[in-house]
Order: sequence, then structure tokens, then C-alpha cells
Amino acid sequence: MTELSLQGRTAVITGAASGIGRALALKAAAEGMALAICDTDAAGLEATADAARTAGAEVATAVLDVRDPAALAVFAGRTQGSIALVFANAGIARRRPISTQFLDELRLIFEINVLGAIATVQAFLPRLTAQAERSQVAITGSQASLVIFDGIGAYTASKHALLPLAEALAAELAETPVGVSLIAPGGVATAILGKGVASASPTVMPAERAADLIFAGVCRGGFLISTHADLAGMYVARSERLRAMLG
Repeated sequence: MTELSLQGRTAVITGAASGIGRALALKAAAEGMALAICDTDAAGLEATADAARTAGAEVATAVLDVRDPAALAVFAGRTQGSIALVFANAGIARRRPISTQFLDELRLIFEINVLGAIATVQAFLPRLTAQAERSQVAITGSQASLVIFDGIGAYTASKHALLPLAEALAAELAETPVGVSLIAPGGVATAILGKGVASASPTVMPAERAADLIFAGVCRGGFLISTHADLAGMYVARSERLRAMLG
């Protein structure tokens, strides 16, 4: 597979107002890409756009909720140029045990993390499959797409759901110029789990470093992209526990 060309092409990023989304936007700008970015946080989104424009990028913004397919369709229709990357990155988390999780809160997590990712992909796929140039869809999962973490069961379940969805999508698009990646970040310095949570981990990395690793992975067409080397060991340990349960 040839390396994905980025220069002069467009990167689409949902959830671009902060965290990994902002870091991906600034990495795309540094790679000479134009940006189409969205978020519900208008002020954060504009701050990302200003930083990317300072780096020389052309930037189009949209304040929207990824739970709204109609808004995503309009956003996709207004996105200019040859699209190289679509990052379905918007996501939320709530630190609460499943035993006391509010059902409305659980529903919100799944609507944004799972249905929002699917809606984003569906909005842009007609453009991507019609292009001659290669492109890559990258869905932001988590280490929680593969292993279990205490206290964030609903978030973990939503990120688990993205793995088979991404695998199915990759199989469906195998004969097209569109590749699929599932991003599985470990501890990254973002506020998704609340202030101070990420920074408390000894393995936390800056969002900018995570963006570098993610770009390297998507550009080579990797399916599962991890930012931390400990994921493989954790996944093997979990798999062995499950196999033992089967008897």
C-alpha cells in the first residue's frame, strides 16, 4: 500500500475544540493540510482554528453535534478539496460505576461515542469513495476498546463497540480507496475523564505526541493504532482470563 498523500488535501476532524482533536488539527496544519473541523464548543473550536491558521492552514469550522446526521451532511457538503483524512474523534466519558450509572447518561455516551462516529463516517463516505485518491477514516477508540477499566464501564462499553464496527467497515471498504483505522490511545493529557485524571498517570503523554503517533499510523494504513506499548500485554492478559473462563 502506498503512503497516504497529505500535502494540500483536507483533514476532517470532529471533536476538534480540545484534547486529541485539537492536537490532530494542529498536526494536520503542520503537514500542509486544509482543515474542516467541528465541535459543540464554539470558543474552543475557534481557538483551534486560530492556532491552525497561524500555522498557515485554511480552516473551515462548524459548530455542531455529531448526534445530528443532518448537520453532519451539511458539513460534509460544504467541505472543500480532496479529503485525505476523516477523524471521527468526538467523544465523552463519565466516571461512574455501571451499578449507579444514570440511564440518560449511559444513552448520551453511546449516542456520541458510537452513533456519532457512525454518523460521521456515513456523512463523508460518499465523497471518499467517489475520489480517485486514497483516503483514510480514523475512528477514535481507546485502550478501553480492548481492555476493561474500573469506574468507567459505560465509556469502556462504548469504546468496545467501536472495534467490531471498525472491523466490519474495513471489510466493507476493502475494494475501495478508503482505508479504516481504529485509534486506541492510552493515557493522554486531555480532560475527557475530568481535570487531573490523565495527569495522575505515570504513562501519560502530551496530546501532541499522541497526534504524531496517530498520523504515522493512519498514513501507513494501519488498522489498530496504539499510542502506548503496554496495550498489547494488557490485551493478552485479558484474553487469557476470558479463555480460562470458557473452561
